[in-house]
Amino acid sequence: MDVYEACIVLLCENTLQQCQYDDWLKSYWNSNSEVGVICKTHDFDPDESVSIRLTGSSVPNAGRIEVLYSGIWGAISRSNWDINDATVACRQLGYQAGAEAALANSVYGPVSGPVWLTNLHCSGSETNLMSCSHDVIGNKSELQRRWNIASVICRDGSLTNGLDMRLRGSSVPHAGRVELRLKGVWGTLYYDPNYDYDNVTRVICRQFNFTDGILAFDYSVFGPGTGPLWFQARDLQCIGNESNLLNCNHPEAQLTIVSHHYYDLSVVCKPDVPQTNDFQVRLTGSSSLPFAGTIEVLYYGVWGGVLGIGSVDINVGHVVCRQLGYSGADEIFQHAAFGKMKGPFWIWRIQCNGHEKEISHCVVTTWDNITNLWRQSYYQQPQYAAGVLCNEANYSASKKLKVRLAGAPISNAGRVEVFYAGVWGTVDAYLWDITGAHVVCRQLGYPGAVSYGRSNQFGIGSGPVWFSNVRCLGNESNIGECPKNVYGYSNSHIATAQCKLPYLSGKK
Repeated sequence: MDVYEACIVLLCENTLQQCQYDDWLKSYWNSNSEVGVICKTHDFDPDESVSIRLTGSSVPNAGRIEVLYSGIWGAISRSNWDINDATVACRQLGYQAGAEAALANSVYGPVSGPVWLTNLHCSGSETNLMSCSHDVIGNKSELQRRWNIASVICRDGSLTNGLDMRLRGSSVPHAGRVELRLKGVWGTLYYDPNYDYDNVTRVICRQFNFTDGILAFDYSVFGPGTGPLWFQARDLQCIGNESNLLNCNHPEAQLTIVSHHYYDLSVVCKPDVPQTNDFQVRLTGSSSLPFAGTIEVLYYGVWGGVLGIGSVDINVGHVVCRQLGYSGADEIFQHAAFGKMKGPFWIWRIQCNGHEKEISHCVVTTWDNITNLWRQSYYQQPQYAAGVLCNEANYSASKKLKVRLAGAPISNAGRVEVFYAGVWGTVDAYLWDITGAHVVCRQLGYPGAVSYGRSNQFGIGSGPVWFSNVRCLGNESNIGECPKNVYGYSNSHIATAQCKLPYLSGKK
């Protein structure tokens, strides 16, 4: 055994400099591999109790369970965590009735500190968690994922077998994301596109004292929820005449943790008063132009969108703009050019000849009249929202465009962005060349371009891809003068440019 090996065994180094190590400049590790240390403050007595707490919940009797050790709060691993362990934890916290549920998931969020306890085994009769069998505290902390932790709901005498329900994410009381509270925890329902939700929607709406349901939606049209998914909504077998969702045949509620809430069930109920203002229109999403944006219609008192792909054309745009007081439309967009819809789609198909005064005079198929369940669900996606740019006197949308370079650490390079219809967007890389880059650079005050690119090396930006097939001749003073196609889609291949820096004359 050499001196170095002896030092490892005997821990004889007093400083890190006495240890062997590699030169940092010759290593390939990144900042994600940084190490940390927690120093032992005293020898831990196995019979010693530790402080515990519940965090991450809006109610005092539920949450992520954390242990205080060496002055630092840490979590308990979910491995082997069961109702016996949870019961001991609840009693230690003062809830003598024990635990309602042992949650082996991160429903109350990931822990920010270490995972102190692993392989905890309690019989249920212990008075504190340290009396249970467990690994040496902190021994496997570095091996535990921060979301792989234990949570608990303690019995506080107020929990019942009933069901609380609410609608969230909407500005009106008869629509929103469906949320259930079971065992003291608010969660959502999972929407299955292959299931008919007419009866489920009817029962949900009746529970809120509305006479009937209009439609169920997925894709979190009223925003994503938080917490667990309590049920697959298809598992709720409702006849339609039940007064409460729990009166439908259903399996036992299970806490299911998901990485996203993209498929939360939302509903629109039939409002109590007749709707006399259906098919009002408005434009949203353009930051500075009131005559451009996503087309939204009011239906059953809820603002929603128009499906862009399929039937929306310039004639539809003319009617929308005329209904808003403009002379007609300059452009129609089919793919969420002004941002993704925040709400449901209401219009599935619309056919106008272009001379109607308002869209209610066109042939309209609304979403509640679609019989194909797959279509009803699949096309209810926010990236398919139709938009329009209306004709406005003294406004030329495409001839004189603002331009900028973005996404690079230097000012003379980046992805090409243009300001069109009140929104900054990018240029598709197809047919993009050095000539187009010259025009952009000269417009920005540079002598010309050094190079051009057709990639996302400077990022793809957050707005739409406004133009494709940009074909500049090279003598234009503004990119708006170049022949091009209005695009309005999303795309990962973005035009870029690097501009020449002007010479600094008279300086050495």
